[in-house]
Amino acid sequence: MAAKANHVSCGIDLGFRADIESTIDSACGEGYDFVCLDIVNPEKKQTFGEADVGHKVGDDTRPDFMLGSQEWNTLVVGKLSDWISLNSENHYANAASEEALLQELHFASYLSLPAVMIRVDSYDCANLARLVYSHIMKSHHATNMWIHMPVSANKDTADGETKSQNTWMWWNKFRMLCNQHNKISLALEITEDLPDPESLKQWLGEPVRVVILNTSIFLTNKKGFPVLSRAHQHLIMQLFRLNSQFVITGVTKDGMALKTYQQYLEHLYQHRPCPDQYDMFAKGYEDYLQSPLQPLMDNLESATYEVFEKDPVKYRCYEEAIFRCLADKATVSLEKDPIVLMVLGAGRGPLVRAALSAAKRAETKIKCFAVEKNANACVTLNLLKRTEWVDEDVTIVSGDMRVWEAPVLADIIVSELLGSFGDNELSPECLDGAARFLKPDCISIPASYTSYLAPISSQKLYNEVEAAGALDPDKPKITAFETPYVVRIHNYHELSPSKPVFTFTHPAEKAENENDKTHLKNSRQAELRFSMPCDTMVHGFSGYFHCTLYKDVYISIVPETHSPGMFSWFPLFFPVFKPVLLKQGDEIAITIWRQCTNSKVWYEWVISEPCNSAILNPGGRSYTIGL
Repeated sequence: MAAKANHVSCGIDLGFRADIESTIDSACGEGYDFVCLDIVNPEKKQTFGEADVGHKVGDDTRPDFMLGSQEWNTLVVGKLSDWISLNSENHYANAASEEALLQELHFASYLSLPAVMIRVDSYDCANLARLVYSHIMKSHHATNMWIHMPVSANKDTADGETKSQNTWMWWNKFRMLCNQHNKISLALEITEDLPDPESLKQWLGEPVRVVILNTSIFLTNKKGFPVLSRAHQHLIMQLFRLNSQFVITGVTKDGMALKTYQQYLEHLYQHRPCPDQYDMFAKGYEDYLQSPLQPLMDNLESATYEVFEKDPVKYRCYEEAIFRCLADKATVSLEKDPIVLMVLGAGRGPLVRAALSAAKRAETKIKCFAVEKNANACVTLNLLKRTEWVDEDVTIVSGDMRVWEAPVLADIIVSELLGSFGDNELSPECLDGAARFLKPDCISIPASYTSYLAPISSQKLYNEVEAAGALDPDKPKITAFETPYVVRIHNYHELSPSKPVFTFTHPAEKAENENDKTHLKNSRQAELRFSMPCDTMVHGFSGYFHCTLYKDVYISIVPETHSPGMFSWFPLFFPVFKPVLLKQGDEIAITIWRQCTNSKVWYEWVISEPCNSAILNPGGRSYTIGL
């Protein structure tokens, strides 16, 4: 049962209904996609004796033949009995509740229900988590567990005061007791009184499968229809982005028709902000792990080049940077010879095209060398030279810039060798290899780039990494956690603004000793500290870059400075092997190394505070980038 692309998926909680067929027909007629129903009649609290399971549940629920299996599987979500309590001081009462809970879960699985809603109303949920987790691990059913949790709660203390409860801690305890199993997701009930905005953000990194809205939190507008406050609307808009489903529960107000609540949610859904170019490009890639490209080891396919060439921002920025650089060069140069501009890593020619366009704008002649190691891409470059660039001074070079013997020295070099973390596609090593054919006053575009890291909470990404580790049983589980992933991070909470990590500047300063190894000067180490804005769980770190192309022209995927509309790069995700629980105000510290040899580059990283984890990817045992 999944949310539909252009329609808000909305269900309605109807409690226990004996006539289930007409109940579903009526709900569908009101615009609802599914119903939430009690598995057992709440008026008939079960008693437990020697009878078998069938007799115990028997008359208190509904036979499976009332609906077809497809209808059970798509139209009905089960609800556990509210009377079940696993924290009683009475041993026999606890035993009865445990038996009732397991019977209801087994019966829900027997009906092939897509989900069962389970209420958690306190931090004391260990016994409930034990039973639910045991049921999941012992069964082969597809039923998911929706953990019903309020976004906020209050508790009356002994002295008569009302104390706010941190319900996120309830949820975190429950999911950790269940080992963050991917069949356990969150049914988040939106309350009338919302927590502060920062506390609300922490739910955005959780697997919010369904949002529960009680009719009591709705206001009534002048026309007599239900509406939500602006604060509630803002939260709902954020939850729309997670493709959450919705459930309406409670008594309708003033004779309002049930369909008016669904219609209002549909109205909000249709008026949510339009996706920008980045969101449109990323559609379908949300939280999907991808291995970073290795363009030095692997030749890219034409389709990959084509995707990146569609970026509406990147090449416009490059052209502007080249234009300004050419204008400055032309102003100070006394020579009449063309400016020698080398595109290092020309691909299928977008940077060559940007350079030629910039030269026309600057009214400056250039001699352009397009250097590309991918022989297949050079076929395209040579075709462009015979057709589109027939009147231009363009030389196609099929070869690696690190070994090419340039016939002249370069005034300007232009490259797009950046990865999601800036240096992770070996831009420093490639451009260092080109240093021998640069004039003393040569300008590099880009001039510099800095990588950034930020801690994030995302059970979704953590589960994805764990699932990736299970794909190859011959490899240790930790291998998947020692690999950084390119990913459109979506279902997450960024816990602190990103901080700079490694910076590379080009042309790089020459080593004091010509015998110094290039790989040594490109090694780096950084320690970063972040303070937590709320109680949270850190599942990893998101990596970004900010790149200065020329003077004040830049491109960036750092959230605070992201180039609007640019989509060529998704962030790089660095997982942690064991999630770290932190309280509001706690600090987490990460140390990260960029390690280099003559044949490969890799990252190592470790959490050093508030606890010491093992160093991930030591010696590049799980992930390296080949030179």
